[in-house]
Amino acid sequence: MKIRTLIAVAVVVAGVGMSGAEAKSTLRTDGAAGWGPGHGEAATVNERITAYRGNPDPSSISGLLKLLDTAPLTEHAVMPLCGFFSEVFRSNPERMPEWIDRIAALENIQLKRALLAVVPAIYPEYGNLAEKAAGVEPGTESGSFALSGRQLQEIADANPDFAWGAYFASGKREYPLKVLQLALSPLREKAGKTFNLTAAAAHWSLLAVSREQPEVETILKTYFREAPETELRFFFRRVGETERRRLLDAERIALLPPPEETVRARPANPFAGLYRNWENRRTSSEEAERRVADYEKLLCEDSPQSDPAKIRSFIAYFYRGNLPELKPEEVETEPFDDRWAEAERITRLYRSG
Repeated sequence: MKIRTLIAVAVVVAGVGMSGAEAKSTLRTDGAAGWGPGHGEAATVNERITAYRGNPDPSSISGLLKLLDTAPLTEHAVMPLCGFFSEVFRSNPERMPEWIDRIAALENIQLKRALLAVVPAIYPEYGNLAEKAAGVEPGTESGSFALSGRQLQEIADANPDFAWGAYFASGKREYPLKVLQLALSPLREKAGKTFNLTAAAAHWSLLAVSREQPEVETILKTYFREAPETELRFFFRRVGETERRRLLDAERIALLPPPEETVRARPANPFAGLYRNWENRRTSSEEAERRVADYEKLLCEDSPQSDPAKIRSFIAYFYRGNLPELKPEEVETEPFDDRWAEAERITRLYRSG
């Protein structure tokens, strides 16, 4: 089983949009969670993680940590791994001193600090030990380093990548259901709210994971057998007939209208022009910065329900600094009709290459 989780780091760093996270995560079936192609060490790590819930073996965790330390992890792996280890930690309190020492020895600093930050949220009594292992001086950055139990719960409720990682460790039905509630969250939002990237990612991941994980497919089938018609229509509004037949019985399918088509309009976009024309990658830094500023202003004006500070953080992280060149064949000629969808598209292009 190979599940790749690509999580936009805005979830971790900036917390954009919906309840602090308006970044898109994408689960794909062509690699491992947040590390390169699914070969060698990465494939081994991925297989261990996705299979763990079927045969939980605490004695294997030290070996898994060693593999993680040498695997080609990216920052995108942090959130699903935090979810995974939060459940492993929760189920094995007697092993925490041993595992804290093992995590402290990791050479991957980002992974080490992320996992150690989870420990106090589950076991406050190990907070000082975790901070020491992370190299945090008592009374200095401890407040910003360690997560509280409430913060960990908020992440689990708002981030599909964390929830999937926790599910692979525990097999708990509550985690796919959390992802499902994220996918359905636009039903509870005020009219006029901009495109919800987290909801779209959660929706996509449920369909993708349920194709490969029979238990998740069963969870979805059971839920939608009794779900309100409003939820049924919303979730399956753009889902094709094949997927509808996979997850619903004939009686439920009869309640649905034909799948909607996604229409892409052509709004003016001061930033997308940089990428429609391959030659425009030579645009001066001053002109590029002006267009970035214009795009930031456009997003703030077009998303009145969103926190402007979070939009600016999103722009600052993704659209400024050293970024890879684009491949000509990856440049799409038409911007998306929705500003946040366009922001996600440009982010994908920006980080390609």
